[in-house]
Order: sequence, then C-alpha cells, then structure tokens
Amino acid sequence: MAEESKSVDKAETSEPDVVQGPEPLPIWFFVGLILTVYGVLVVIAGLVYTQAATVLASTRPGLWWGAVIIVAGAVFLAIGLHVHRASNAKGAKP
Repeated sequence: MAEESKSVDKAETSEPDVVQGPEPLPIWFFVGLILTVYGVLVVIAGLVYTQAATVLASTRPGLWWGAVIIVAGAVFLAIGLHVHRASNAKGAKP
C-alpha cells in the first residue's frame, strides 16, 4: 500500500509547472478609461457649444459635469492600475 502512494506522489511531481503570463488589466481600468474619455468630450462640448437661455446657464454645467466625470474616471484608472500592478507583483514572487 505504501508503494502505491509513493508512485502516485512521483507521478504528481513529475508534471512540469504551468507558466502563467502577466495578469490582464482589470475591468475597472477600462471603466476609468471610458469615463475619462467621456468627461473630456463633455468638457469640450461645454466649451464649444453655447448654453441654452436658462436660469443657471452662467454656471456652465457641462464643464462641471465633465470635470466630475474626469475625476471619477481618474479614480477608476488608478484603482485598476493599482490592482493590476499588485496582482502582477504577487504573481512574480515564488
């Protein structure tokens, strides 16, 4: 019985280790990228197009919302890059 378990152990250890490449970028990176691009587009639209004659048109809401979207996109980009770098650094260590 002991000989059978030794032969099973040898068979399990004789297989080569699977080499894995770097981890792909997480979804949060791409969400941040899309939000940043949309935020830039909203800011450009806020600068180029004239506002409709409304009560708060002077506050330029397109610029404010564009800035908010850019900040949110930057946060998601930073989170995505941090997670990506941490997972690759953890995977590189034996």
